Amino acid sequence: MHIYKPFLISCICLAFHFHLYSQNPDTDGYYVNLKSDTFKGKFIHFRESGNIPSEVSFRAAGSSALVSLTPDNCKMFSIGNSDVYVSYKGKRLTNPTDYNVGQEDSTNVFREISTFLHELYNNGYYRLFEFAGGKRSNFYVNAGNGPLQELFYKEFIQNGEVIESQEFRHQLAAYFSAVLQKNPDELRLIERVVYNSSSLTDLFNKMAGGNIAIHPKMKYPAQVFLGFGASSNRLSVTEGGGFSFKPEDEAGDYPSQVSPLFEVGLKLFLQRNYGRLFFVIRTDYYQFKHAHEFDDNVSFHTITTFKSDVLSFPFGIGYKVINKRNFSLELSAGPSLFFLLNNSEVKVTNSVIINESPNPKGFGLSFFGEASAVLYNRISFFAGYYTPVSISNAAYYTTNHISIRYGARIRVL
Repeated sequence: MHIYKPFLISCICLAFHFHLYSQNPDTDGYYVNLKSDTFKGKFIHFRESGNIPSEVSFRAAGSSALVSLTPDNCKMFSIGNSDVYVSYKGKRLTNPTDYNVGQEDSTNVFREISTFLHELYNNGYYRLFEFAGGKRSNFYVNAGNGPLQELFYKEFIQNGEVIESQEFRHQLAAYFSAVLQKNPDELRLIERVVYNSSSLTDLFNKMAGGNIAIHPKMKYPAQVFLGFGASSNRLSVTEGGGFSFKPEDEAGDYPSQVSPLFEVGLKLFLQRNYGRLFFVIRTDYYQFKHAHEFDDNVSFHTITTFKSDVLSFPFGIGYKVINKRNFSLELSAGPSLFFLLNNSEVKVTNSVIINESPNPKGFGLSFFGEASAVLYNRISFFAGYYTPVSISNAAYYTTNHISIRYGARIRVL
């Protein structure tokens, strides 16, 4: 049972870390009211999430009173002197931006909202904003002191064909008309732009330039995580190589074994399709040790032992089959490179080492499939299966290592 202690301790640490994270510490910043008066202080329990807040709590410096900021009493606010939000009252297009959840009706559907927009770009004249809420994002622009204008985009299916609206590109061409008059070739940038925060921000950087404040945040940024858990290992040794005799000292049932598992990894999200599709790469470390006893019922008692430290690099593609604000269920699969460190194969007969493999295998390739439940986009619990991988160069028997890995992960960046 001592094998599980590192895993249990890690789970307790993760739970404590998650509790601290859920407290959402206060953040310095300021807001401007409708009279253009500026107030400095702290935003209470503010945490940037996938959705834009329509109401935030603020405590002015030197005051104990909480103020609830909404578009009815706040013109704009700045979090941590970097992220800027401006108030907005008006319409937003609600048609899907992904044809997979689109409809055959191409009619625009609008909804009135009262909320804050996140500023993505501002060079003192050209400005870009995002509203992230529900099942899609909406982007708005203005120039100088002009009114906010939504960039319209939707996808739908018509006669079995996927239709992607080009309207937002026409709007951008008109918006940047002064730039295009000087350099018509820049139109190619607008023709290639994609309706997401990173692509639009990159366009503004190239078209407008001379930026004063840029916030090119990706809606689904890369994530770095640490993992702790266990690897349940199994060894299969069977006859092979075409030899007529049986490798009785090696072949047989090797008891399963559980080892602590430690890992670090990176996830990169596709910016379309609500960040459902992602690429993942990890570095995993664990150990295995399997021993098999053979007795010839005469005078020889033999123990064959396989053991190694394992450094593996799983990488593959994943998809969020369930994607809610505070919960997601992810499935991923791909290849895994194995490096067997200090790999050894030892045969002991009557307490005397009679054979030790002079050339143990040091590398292997496997494939994995994994399911993971993610809470609050921060902590996750996973379980994965890794297909058999050969760990021995022996000619007259085949040795395959199989593992099932499970545990918990915490996002650190």
